[in-house]
Formats: sequence, structure tokens, C-alpha cells
Amino acid sequence: MKQYQPLEITKYQHEYDTDFSIEMEYQWRLNNVSAVVTRLHPLLDYKKDGRQTAQYPLFFIYTAEMVKLFNKFNRNSWKLVQASQDLPEEAVSHFLDNLLLDEIINTNSIEGVETDATELSAIIKSIVDHPEEQGKRLGSMVRMYQDSLHKVNCLQDFRDIYDELLRGEIPADKQPNGQLFRDELPYGTIVIGSATKIVHVPPVSELAISEALSSLITFMNKANLPAIFKALITHFFFENTHPFLDGNGRMGRYLLSAYLSSEYDRFTGFSVSTAIHTQLPSYYRIFQEADRAENRAELTFFVEEMLRILTAGQERVLKSLC
Repeated sequence: MKQYQPLEITKYQHEYDTDFSIEMEYQWRLNNVSAVVTRLHPLLDYKKDGRQTAQYPLFFIYTAEMVKLFNKFNRNSWKLVQASQDLPEEAVSHFLDNLLLDEIINTNSIEGVETDATELSAIIKSIVDHPEEQGKRLGSMVRMYQDSLHKVNCLQDFRDIYDELLRGEIPADKQPNGQLFRDELPYGTIVIGSATKIVHVPPVSELAISEALSSLITFMNKANLPAIFKALITHFFFENTHPFLDGNGRMGRYLLSAYLSSEYDRFTGFSVSTAIHTQLPSYYRIFQEADRAENRAELTFFVEEMLRILTAGQERVLKSLC
């Protein structure tokens, strides 16, 4: 049995097969009985010529491996809750504080932002009894992680989360230059990547960003999916849209963390960025693959790998907790 592969690899494997049609393969996947097709249309990049398209609906297929990982994720969440119930409340609180410390340090580190661990630890420990700590650098971020995730009902909610989460973290020249998000720039575009390698070119104008995020809000509030799949799709689509000039990665990981904390448990939620940080090459790779138009907005492999990363993170926390 041949291994299930992204469309661009499948096409390459059948390069000399005259009976093979990549369009037929795509339609078979899209209309598969195990496929989940959304109304989200990410902006995708063609690998060779720089063209872009938003014609493909984002979808994934429930594979046997994905179902196995999904079940493991749920079991691990249950085990974390059960293990915590056998510990004194003070011990659990201290453990969660340490997880949150690592979570914020690691989400910043992924973006190349340095964090003073001693300063951050002091804020985490004191912010409940001293709300004024929220005014310090990283204080509002700590509070955002500790509070329940507010429901996103409109575009303004995204901006409000961004402003509160990253208060004092974004330099003046990288503040949003549109009404809510970034808007068209003097040089015409914004790219995700380095000076030598462009990974993805997200929507350019605030209008395009607003249209994309409006569809995401509908998905977040109406999609009938298990919470983990909804969270992972939201994470990808938010990053694909890249609505701000700076801080997109930190906000995207916060949304994922906060949603998992709310729908599963805080041990899982507070270990998202730490788990990602340990497997950064895989994290970057699956984003690149999913952003390619050749793969036609299939998120099967993105979801599988993210589940693998998150369950590995849960298991590290379980080992420490037990």
C-alpha cells in the first residue's frame, strides 16, 4: 500500500504515469467520505513562479494515523486532569506557574524575543494578588494566558486581543497601520521568511485581511468539529492571513493555547509553545507545505504533525507531573 502523501509529492511520483491525473486525485481527496471541507480559502503561493491563488477550500481527511493521535491527545488530557487531582492545590498551582513561565519564554524565543525569566516568574506569582503588575512588560500577556479565552465575535475582538496580549511588546514602527490591522505598505507587500528565502506572501491589504478573518470568525463560531481540529485549523488560517506587521506568531500560538486550555485542560494549553519550540523544524515545514498552492489547501499533514507535536508535549508534562 502506497503511503499517503501531499499532492505535490504525489504528482512528482506519477510524473511519467500517463494514466495519472492530479486533478482527479485532488477531487478524490476533496470528495472523500472521510474529508472535512471548510469554507475557508487561504491565500496560497505557487512554489516556482510566485503566483498566488485563494480558489481552494481548506480541507483535511481523517486518516487512521490522525484518529490514533486524536485519541491519544484526548487520553493524555484526561490523564493530566486525573494526575493533578491527586496533588495538593498549592502544588498544582506552582506546577502551572512553571509551565506558563516556559510557555511565554518559548513563544517569545520562537520569534527571537528575549525574556527575563526571573522578572517573568515574579509577575506570574504576584499578578493575582497585585493586579497592577499587569501594567508591567509581559504583565498583560500573563493575565491573558491565565484568564479564559474571550469569544471572538467581530474583527475588533482580534485587535483587542492583540493590543492586550502584546502591550508594550510591539515597537512604534511595527504598530498596525490600518484601522484594525496592517494595510498596504509603501513597498507593496509583506513576506514571511528571511532576506534570502520567502516562505509565504500573505494578503496585502486590510480589506483582504478583514475578509479572510471574517470568514475565520464564522468558522470559529459555527464549525461542527472536535475542538482540537477547530483550534488547529484556526491556528493555520490566522498565520496564513498574518494580519499584523509584528506579533502574529505570538498571537497565533496564544489563540491555540487559550483555546486548548478552555476546551481541554491548562496543562495542555500551557505546553503548546514549549512543545512547538522543541520541534521547530517540523513546525516550519508543515506551514510551508500547507501554504503551497500545489497542495491545494489540504491540511491533513499539518493537522497530523501538530497533533504529534502536542501529544509529545502532553507526555512530557505527564512525566513531570507524575
